[in-house]
Amino acid sequence: MKLEVNSKETANELESNISNNVVCIVLYHMNGCMYCETMIPEWYKFANKYESNKNIVIATIEREYLNLLNNKPDIMGYPTIYKYTNNNATVYNGKRNIKGFEGFSNIKATKTSTTKPKKQKSTTKPKKQKSTTKPKKQKSTTKPKKQKSTTKPKKQKSTTKPKKQKSTTKPKKQKSTTKPKKQ
Repeated sequence: MKLEVNSKETANELESNISNNVVCIVLYHMNGCMYCETMIPEWYKFANKYESNKNIVIATIEREYLNLLNNKPDIMGYPTIYKYTNNNATVYNGKRNIKGFEGFSNIKATKTSTTKPKKQKSTTKPKKQKSTTKPKKQKSTTKPKKQKSTTKPKKQKSTTKPKKQKSTTKPKKQKSTTKPKKQ
């Protein structure tokens, strides 16, 4: 059952359900809160999906209506979600999406118009048909790689001339055997 708490009557209905051990999932939010406004569309998907389930109450309370409750919860920030079971409150800390809410609430829908019936599986396996045509070979679009040669490559001749090496030993001066003439 879906419940929007916005009057003393709806606040009393919620508190009655909590005290009668009905599972209640309650969203406390604040208008103008960026995080609340981001999460609320997912919350309403969740609430609409399970509104026909009589075993659970999915309630929404805006901050200004908290004063209508006799037992106000401890709320540290918005949005805050509580699950009430057997007069015990559990705070929700999971992802803010329908899957997270479903996992937290641990419920199943009684009647939903959005779900499709499951297809029944056949117990006999279909036989594979043999193809009479041969599959075509696909042409490769990549170029074949060149194979590496197993022979060693020949050394290339150098085109530059080698430089002459300078001798490190000094050449000896030759002594003249002839004497210079005196004038």
